[in-house]
Amino acid sequence: MAKQRDSSLFLGNDEAGKSQAVLMSLECTAVAHEIKPERYLANVLFRVQKNPAARIDELLPQNWQARMRA
Repeated sequence: MAKQRDSSLFLGNDEAGKSQAVLMSLECTAVAHEIKPERYLANVLFRVQKNPAARIDELLPQNWQARMRA
């Protein structure tokens, strides 16, 4: 993780930094819930286009895992 923090100093602009912060937050939350981040992000990116906005909370890592088991 230290290597990641060092390279994060050179993102180029504020928007890139915000995007990386969101992705890192999702990755860390997935890891905390013992989910493989690559599997989670691939599935969510596929499903987000058809998922209603009112049910967006289903795609959060803590809710996604229970739904995938069902």
